[in-house]
Amino acid sequence: MRILFLFLFQLTTDIAGFKTLNNFSRCEVYISMPYSELSYHKEGDKTAVLPEDASEGSHLPPREERDILKSTFKIRLNLAGAKEITKEWNKISYINSRQEAESRKFHILDQIDLFLQPGEYNMKIEVVSDSNTRSVQKSFEIGLPPSGLYLSDIQLATKIEPTDSLGKFIKNGLRIIPNPQCIFGRRYPVLYTYSEIYNLTPESEYGVSYSISNKLGELVQKLPTKTLYAEAKDVTEIMDIGIKNFKGGDYLLKIEVTQGEKIVSKEKSFRIAKAIEEEKFTAEELKYYDLIKYVTSQKELEFYNNLPNEAKPIFLVNFWGKAGKELLHAIMDRVKYSDTKFSTTGELGRDSDMGRIWIRYGKPDEREQYPHEAIYHSCEKWIYFGRGGIVFIFVDKSDYGRYELVYSNIHREPTDPSYRKWVNPEVLE
Repeated sequence: MRILFLFLFQLTTDIAGFKTLNNFSRCEVYISMPYSELSYHKEGDKTAVLPEDASEGSHLPPREERDILKSTFKIRLNLAGAKEITKEWNKISYINSRQEAESRKFHILDQIDLFLQPGEYNMKIEVVSDSNTRSVQKSFEIGLPPSGLYLSDIQLATKIEPTDSLGKFIKNGLRIIPNPQCIFGRRYPVLYTYSEIYNLTPESEYGVSYSISNKLGELVQKLPTKTLYAEAKDVTEIMDIGIKNFKGGDYLLKIEVTQGEKIVSKEKSFRIAKAIEEEKFTAEELKYYDLIKYVTSQKELEFYNNLPNEAKPIFLVNFWGKAGKELLHAIMDRVKYSDTKFSTTGELGRDSDMGRIWIRYGKPDEREQYPHEAIYHSCEKWIYFGRGGIVFIFVDKSDYGRYELVYSNIHREPTDPSYRKWVNPEVLE
């Protein structure tokens, strides 16, 4: 299968083709997207705790009771070419909390199985969450299955293990967690591969060898050839390769199968994520150094958000290299303070209006508090004299301690058009 990639936003997809009946191919389309790209809401008083491996699928049922957040979204598939397909699926994703999802770098994973005849195809996949749409396009070609010995496409995975169960990511008695990004490294230090070998001569030996080359074509690692006994005409082939000591960069995996005089091979590109951030930042700093939304411009933040995932660590290293650790440590302290002082049920302090302003501008020079009055709710007025007299006014609209920003005298921060109905005119003076 020949594939051309065109990635948009942070949605990632990969394809692997396998043999099926009547010259058709079973094409598995793997989809991955960060949980942060979805819109989550607490659904009433519904509570649950998700399984430990909830990051490996978006449909895992709750395990026990506790607060959770829920996202409903759609996956759309449009396929043009030798076969035209248009489909849409309604999906549900659960997370225990945004903080946990961020710290564990959760991704939704999904898989779509397509049965396609030989030909050229153009595919577009969209993920729609509220008004937010992420899309990815891919062009690929499926050839006629050879009549002799041949090898399927290579599927890269973050885990492969035997299982007796049925369901998504399971085939031939194996649970295979796909890695559509094809990126490994500190988080995934083992490269798992799955492939299928077809048209072997049964009851005969065959050999399988693995080698890895860098982008210059230089051989980096070659594993000893496995000598196996063909118990059937078609067999599965799996391998796990430790890549912990590999340098960051692009690599090419090659699998070669030999039986008698017959030799077939397949290749698959993958990447080792550079870990240069680990050399310059402590574990404590790494928990906070991607919170650049508080200190960067909107234009630069949009540029960062639209980068592919593998490019973001390098961007962050360069960003904080210029901004300096003094600012990073100030942000760390402000985030901790905000989470302690401004958190409410279902919302971390850092995600609140007060928390955002505190983290972005620091401690106000003057903080005025006004109690609940006959027609006005409790409010606070923050003044930053050292920043030219910036003013922010927050109102506890619900009377439950969640203060929302209703007035700002700078363009960057939003003002509620109806702020005068919330704020006593004396506070505005």
